[in-house]
Amino acid sequence: DTRGAHIGMSERDVGQYSIAKAVRGMLTGEWKEAGLEREASAAAATKFSMSTKGLLIPYDVTARRDFNVTTAANEAAPLVAADLRTDLLVDILRNRLAIGRLGATMLYGLSANIDIPKKLTGTSLGFVTEIAALAETNITTGKISMSPKRIGGYIEYSKQAVIQSAIAVEPLLRRDILDQYALEVETAAFNGSGSGSNPRGLRNTSGVGLVVGGANGAQPNWGHIVGLETAVADVNCDPDVTSGYLLNTRARGWFKTQQKAANLPFIWDNGGTPLNGYRAEVSNLVPRNLTKGTAVGTCSNITFGCDWNSLIVGTFGAMELLIDETSQAVNGLNRLILNAFIDVGVRRAADFAMMEDAIAQ
Repeated sequence: DTRGAHIGMSERDVGQYSIAKAVRGMLTGEWKEAGLEREASAAAATKFSMSTKGLLIPYDVTARRDFNVTTAANEAAPLVAADLRTDLLVDILRNRLAIGRLGATMLYGLSANIDIPKKLTGTSLGFVTEIAALAETNITTGKISMSPKRIGGYIEYSKQAVIQSAIAVEPLLRRDILDQYALEVETAAFNGSGSGSNPRGLRNTSGVGLVVGGANGAQPNWGHIVGLETAVADVNCDPDVTSGYLLNTRARGWFKTQQKAANLPFIWDNGGTPLNGYRAEVSNLVPRNLTKGTAVGTCSNITFGCDWNSLIVGTFGAMELLIDETSQAVNGLNRLILNAFIDVGVRRAADFAMMEDAIAQ
């Protein structure tokens, strides 16, 4: 839910918003056809106390616009080629997004580093005799710190393409920029190494429970599923509606062919709660090329979360677009540069348990 970071655009404005028109305005300096985009950028700059020489994309657009539908039906300008069917654009296949549906906490539009306090240990009481001295007890606390980690990239395109047809390039710009941004954020939230400028994702957070298949990995079975749930239950994490599994397509396929035990149903049931009565999201952002002993590059991760709200993804400010007209000027190309800042935190690692050596084949 990004509404707290919205600038207040109407559904009609969101539907008419065009990244390509904004780019054309930045290139030509003529904002007559991109007044909406310019005003939205100014409003985002005010809301998040940001300044830019480029353009800010408000969360109203990134959250509420349907990125799988082209904008051709909403634009009035003619196409350069009359038979160009942007509505039939063949996009690339990307990993499915999953952690948002599982319930990860999203913090949008942060403007400063944040610390989230947490209790590490509680008080310790004990029984004593009538006149014995009581032992001192203390509560220990800690914090989860989140600070901006830069994510970005650029797209090269010709100036002429944008000037001649905002419609023709809009699906390409929108899908490539925003879809890839969402994918990179989610991949970092789960797989981020935490080294250098990378966020530390859930898989590399200390304290997450671990179910071990074997010295050389193991084919996952019903016992491993129960083991993942037991790992979080053993530290007093109680599964509820925010609980669920995250696994890749290979593990799902494996569970569809494996019975819980002889003469019992398959591990993967149909319906909305297919793994032992819990939700399960499937995405190939979950690795399948892990190594355990002699099982080189064939192991998959399987994760159970007791409370996916414990995984936090924070974004700082708004997404920024910049135009570079000089680097590739001799080739007639411009660069559209994306800058954004995010970080990841885990409030309570014990809410999660993983199997990292599942040989699902």
